[in-house]
Amino acid sequence: MPPIKLTVALPIFAILVCFNLEQAQARIDGTVRGRIRVGDNRFTVTGVPPATPLPQVTVKRVIVSVRALGVDTNGELNVINPTFFGVTDSNGNFNLQWQDNTRNNVPTTLHITVWFDSSTAVGETGTTRPAVLFRVGSVVLGGIASADQSFDRNVNSRDPNLGSLTAAANDETAAYLTTDEFFHNIVRGSSVLPQRMPGLVVKTQVPNFNFSFGVTPLSHEVFVAAATPRTRPMVLAHELGHSLTWNALDLNVAPIVPLTDYVFPPGGLAPEWKRTTREFSKAAFLEGMADAWAVVWAFGSNANAIFSSGSITFNVESATAVNSAGQVVLDCKSVINAHEFPFCHTAALMDLLDNDGAGNGDEVNLSIATIANTLNRFNNCVGNGCLHELGVDALNHHDFRCNANGSSRRAQIRRVWILNGINGGPTSFCLP
Repeated sequence: MPPIKLTVALPIFAILVCFNLEQAQARIDGTVRGRIRVGDNRFTVTGVPPATPLPQVTVKRVIVSVRALGVDTNGELNVINPTFFGVTDSNGNFNLQWQDNTRNNVPTTLHITVWFDSSTAVGETGTTRPAVLFRVGSVVLGGIASADQSFDRNVNSRDPNLGSLTAAANDETAAYLTTDEFFHNIVRGSSVLPQRMPGLVVKTQVPNFNFSFGVTPLSHEVFVAAATPRTRPMVLAHELGHSLTWNALDLNVAPIVPLTDYVFPPGGLAPEWKRTTREFSKAAFLEGMADAWAVVWAFGSNANAIFSSGSITFNVESATAVNSAGQVVLDCKSVINAHEFPFCHTAALMDLLDNDGAGNGDEVNLSIATIANTLNRFNNCVGNGCLHELGVDALNHHDFRCNANGSSRRAQIRRVWILNGINGGPTSFCLP
C-alpha cells in the first residue's frame, strides 16, 4: 500500500510545483506610446478670452509615468507593479516601458499619469523619476497639492499606441504652459539661469489674494491668485520675471521689501504699485524689469509690443501709455523724472533687447544672456552699486548700468536710458 500512495502523490506534487512556478514567473511587458494634450484656456495679453472649444496644444517637456495595474489572487486590481518614468518631447509625445508581474498575457490596464512637473531629461528614465526643472501645484492647507492627472487605458497588445490623452484644462495647466514657454524661450538663453532656476515651484490658487495678484518672495517660489494663470497670464510671466532676476542676482530672498521700498498711494494703508505710478528708483527698476521679461515671453524681444492693463494701453516701442479716452497718461521720453515710473524702465530694457538697430536710434541689441550676466556681476557688498546696498534706491537702473561689463557697454546702456528719459535719479559708482 505505501508504494501505491507514493506513485499517486508524486504526479500531484509535480503539478502543484509547476503551477506555483508558473504563478511566480507570470510577467508581461512592452512599450506604450502616446501624446499629452490640453486645452489652452489662457486669455490673450490684451484680455481676449480663448476660443470655444478650447484650442488643443501639446504638453511639452512634462514628466509622465506609467504603471500596469496588476491583479491579485482574488482578481482585484493592485499597484504592486513597477512605475516607469519619462519626459514628453517638443511635440508632447512619450514612449515608455511598462511591466505587469501578475499576468502572463494581455489584456491589461495601464495607469498613465501626467505630473505637470517639467524636466530637462530626454525620453525614458526607467524607474527613476527625472529631476524636476519646475513644478506646478495648488496651495492647500499645510502645503501644495500636486497638479497631476491620470488616465487608465485597457490595452490588448504589448506595444500599444494610445494616441492623444487630453488633460482637463485648469489653473495649473495654464500655469504649466506659461512657465514652460518662459523657461524654453528665455531662461535657457542664459548660461547662468539654467544652473540656478531648477527647482522653481509655481503655486496657484493662493487664498486671500485678489484676482490678479502675484508675488515672488523667494527665488524659487512664485505665488499667484486663483484664475490668474488663465485670465491674466502676463501676471504670472511678470512673477517669473522676478524669479529670473532674483536668480540672476544669485539671491535666495527677494531684495525688495513691500512696506519700505514702494511709495504709498495717497491715503493708502498699504503700498500699491502700478506701471504708471511714481516709485522709488529701486522698485521702479525691478518692477519694470519683471515686466520686460513678461513682454519678451508674450511678444518676443523684437516685436512692437502693445498690451492693455485695465483701461490703459501700453506701447513699449514708443514708451507711451494711453487711456480709453485716447489721452496720453504717460510719455516716458518727455515726462519729468521718468526713472520713477516702472513702465519707463520696461520700455528702456526692451530697447536694450530689441534688434531695431538704427530704426529707433539706439543701435543696441543685447542678448538675454548679457542682461542676466550683468545682474550676475553685482558684487557681494553693501556699498553703492553693490548687491546688498541698503535703501529705496539700491539695485536701480544706474547700478545695473555700472555693473555692465566694459565701458563701451555701459555707454550703450546710458544712451538707451537717455533716449527713454530714465537717465535721472540717484547715481551709482561709475562715471558718467
